[in-house]
Amino acid sequence: MRAKPSFLLQLRAMLMLVAWLVVSGSVQPAPARADASSPHAPASSTVSWHRDIATAKAASAASGRQMIVIFTASWNEPSSRFEAALNRSLEATTLLSACFEPIRIHVSDDPWTTRRMGVSNVPAACIIDEQENVLVNFDCPATAESFVAAVCKASREAAVASIARTEPNPGDLPAAMEATTTLPSETGVVEPPVVAAAVEPTDVMPVEQLGLEGYCPVSVVTQESWIPGDPEITSTHRGRTYRFAGDAEKRAFEANPDWYAPAFSGDDAVLASRQGLVVAGKRAYSAAYKSRLYLFSSPDTRSAFVANPETYIRRTQIARGQTPTTRVVR
Repeated sequence: MRAKPSFLLQLRAMLMLVAWLVVSGSVQPAPARADASSPHAPASSTVSWHRDIATAKAASAASGRQMIVIFTASWNEPSSRFEAALNRSLEATTLLSACFEPIRIHVSDDPWTTRRMGVSNVPAACIIDEQENVLVNFDCPATAESFVAAVCKASREAAVASIARTEPNPGDLPAAMEATTTLPSETGVVEPPVVAAAVEPTDVMPVEQLGLEGYCPVSVVTQESWIPGDPEITSTHRGRTYRFAGDAEKRAFEANPDWYAPAFSGDDAVLASRQGLVVAGKRAYSAAYKSRLYLFSSPDTRSAFVANPETYIRRTQIARGQTPTTRVVR
């Protein structure tokens, strides 16, 4: 399934709308869709809330807008403050109504969806796809201005995550992915990004366990630079522990770890193919091929891969019981 270009157009329109609202403040919000009979529906809300996710999915399919779910609780003081701030903000309510298909869930009314989407604190928000997968989640800030900024940032991350879940044809990556990823080549091996930070991260665990030598994998893809990760912000995936530059990067990684992590968990594909060895690669001997980052344990194995990448990719996939694809998904 290919990514909907309407999401990208909607994202661009959303950012333009926010900028215009800040300058003019004159746009009137859309009429509310909220169920007036709901005991939890805020009487003064101007957000066009959907009653449930099923209704929002149908609307999203027609409009091409992202779906955002806001979780609140009437017994929760931060939720009450958030709702009051939201209802007073023309920018926030218009942004939700004009650029999203918004759903509001009271956690006491729908605890199953709350648990399924991994919500543990309220107020919180999730941007979901048409299969109800959580692309991005975040805690709702107390002020409307901070909420607008958080929504815009989450929408950009969700657009990237949504594209990453698709299988693009070789040589036909969406333009938005080419603009936001540091690994756009579809025709040959290219050099990895340059090191942006002068300070090397201090490792306290074996290289066999630490992914990307402690650098943030999301920053490599989205910011085109090697940024040391925070040892306190980590996530483990396929035998490697990855560090992240911040909580947002960690959430993006956990929404689609196979996109951000290096291919074959960072193991040397040439040694795996030739000798059946599992040897961790090094960032110093890295290469990018077909929008994936590969790590190698020596200059020789990197050179062998560069000369014939498809051979080593297929052999390593077969050795690990994987089906060869044009884009490696471990």
